[in-house]
Amino acid sequence: MSAELSCLSHRNAAWGRANPKLAMQTHLDCHLDTCATKSAAWTALVASGKVVPDSCRPDWTES
Repeated sequence: MSAELSCLSHRNAAWGRANPKLAMQTHLDCHLDTCATKSAAWTALVASGKVVPDSCRPDWTES
């Protein structure tokens, strides 16, 4: 896959961690439990304090 399209991969966790905001926007329709890119982005945003998880929902973080 070309570098320009690597952000579209659901298995590109490194890109998700490096560009969490863009990854969350690009993978808007993905679920955290099936998309490694979105899961990595979510974990990065939570770790940086930019997102506070809802206490009533399951804890979806990168494994």
